Formats: sequence, C-alpha cells, structure tokens
Amino acid sequence: DSQEPYALKDGTEAMLRVIEVRKATRPENNTEYYTVRFEVPAEVYSKDITDWLDIPSSNLDAKRLNAARQKMGHFRDAFGVDMSRPVDPTEDWVGLEGWAILSLNKSDQYGEQNRISKYVRAR
Repeated sequence: DSQEPYALKDGTEAMLRVIEVRKATRPENNTEYYTVRFEVPAEVYSKDITDWLDIPSSNLDAKRLNAARQKMGHFRDAFGVDMSRPVDPTEDWVGLEGWAILSLNKSDQYGEQNRISKYVRAR
C-alpha cells in the first residue's frame, strides 16, 4: 500500500521545514540563487515545495535587486536565520522551520503543486 502525494489547498498557511538547499548560477546573466526545498511536517504525504531565492548582487538590475532583497529578508524573518554570523545556506538552513502561505498551481507535467505565496514572520 502507498499514499498518493498531494498538494495542499490554495491559501493554506503551513509550517515548513527546509530539507535541501542548493546554490546555482544562471549562465545567461551570471546571477546566483538558492533552490530551497521544503516539506510540510504536519502533512506526511504532501508533496515537497520548492522555492528560488535570488542572491542579491550587482549583477541584478535595480528592480530585481530590490525584489531579491525583499524576498530574502522575508525568508530570513520567517525561518529565524541569524544574520549576525556568517552562514552557509546549503548546510545551515537545512532543518530550519518557518511559516508560509501557499498557493496551488496545476500543470500538465507535474499536476497540482504548491508554491510559496508569502513567507510569514516567525511567531
């Protein structure tokens, strides 16, 4: 017996746990980003959720730099990332828990999937 993985309802506010962080570079503009994969511990059979965080840098135009700073700040607030010391997100973020509001998307290739609609400040 097995359980089919499922996505959560649109607008769900859920506690997430970081299970993997990878750093990569977009070759077309030499910008770096983190791919962050989450699980929902309270929903054992829910699908994992992936989000992408651009690393603020001078390679981004002003609009994308501002958006990257905002999103990174919201992530740090939601997951309690300590910015007073150097961190390696690929190691130090794994296991962190925080809250987010989820959206529900559907595609022919992947079916229903959740995305991060908004990170919620740590409670």
